[in-house]
Amino acid sequence: HGPKIIVHVLQKFNEKLIYSIFDKEFNELCFDDMIDDNDVGILYTLCNKETGNLVKAIVDGILFSKDITPRMVLSTYSQEWPAVIALQMLVDHTLDFQNKSKEFSIDTEHLYLAMSRARGKCTVIMFPEKGNIREDYHRMKSLLNKLKDFAEVRCH
Repeated sequence: HGPKIIVHVLQKFNEKLIYSIFDKEFNELCFDDMIDDNDVGILYTLCNKETGNLVKAIVDGILFSKDITPRMVLSTYSQEWPAVIALQMLVDHTLDFQNKSKEFSIDTEHLYLAMSRARGKCTVIMFPEKGNIREDYHRMKSLLNKLKDFAEVRCH
């Protein structure tokens, strides 16, 4: 048995909804002191303007009084936490136009890496780049269908 995995998949980029989901999931993890704040790994994938603003809003708001530093998922290969919340901006749709090889998926790599950092519970909040929609990411849709036996997938 691996960690309990919940994947929230947004239809489009919506900073307020992402913040709200993060707040709810973080508070559920820390409810009744079941998990200490420093036992939660906060991860994010790529840092463009939208993701950077989102991480800053979370640090300044939800994590203001906590001793937690969000980390880029690619810098966490040798780290684990009892619980992980990962913010994953989908990028494969954009890469498909630039790279003719459809064998490689950075979205899949980021998702598996984020899930493998959690020993107990992993929550992924997945969202498309601003200006795109969930249906633009065909490979991730296929992967999420395969994950339904192992993860709770919630579409927003």
